[in-house]
Amino acid sequence: MQKILLDCNAFDYLRDHTDTLLQAKEKYHFCVSTNVIEELCEVIEGIIKRVREDEEKSVIIERAEQKQETLKRNIFLLAKLEVTLLPTSGVIGRFRIGHSYIGGDDDDTCERIKSRLGMDDAIIAKTAVDKDCWIVTKDKDFIKAMNEENLGKYIVSVDDFLKLCSSDTTT
Repeated sequence: MQKILLDCNAFDYLRDHTDTLLQAKEKYHFCVSTNVIEELCEVIEGIIKRVREDEEKSVIIERAEQKQETLKRNIFLLAKLEVTLLPTSGVIGRFRIGHSYIGGDDDDTCERIKSRLGMDDAIIAKTAVDKDCWIVTKDKDFIKAMNEENLGKYIVSVDDFLKLCSSDTTT
């Protein structure tokens, strides 16, 4: 069964296609990495920062309520898909004890992607390569970088993945 590693930016688009994804569970095993969970929660950290900067309270409360609802919907999607928490490639200063691993086949992957897109994408890329997953993302720069690094077989756009899921359920 093909493992699917969901990128943080894919959630808003995938939530609108929950039925298609639920039907695709027979063919795909959905996963999320610890750093993606952290990215999903970063919206709350941004609101806390604004509170500390003493931005207008009513604006902060409204944003917090919107972000809280989005986070809830993302958690519901994860539960419906029976997503597995996938340990991420351990990077010094960027790993959670008990939720990361050290090593892998292609130790150069992380550095190559990091130099182009940053640490978060590098960790996801390395994890996908090591765990033989497809990353599902909306990030065109991430897709381009992976293809240019000859790692295109590990990444797919949300739109292409949804088309693939739809064609899988009609055949």
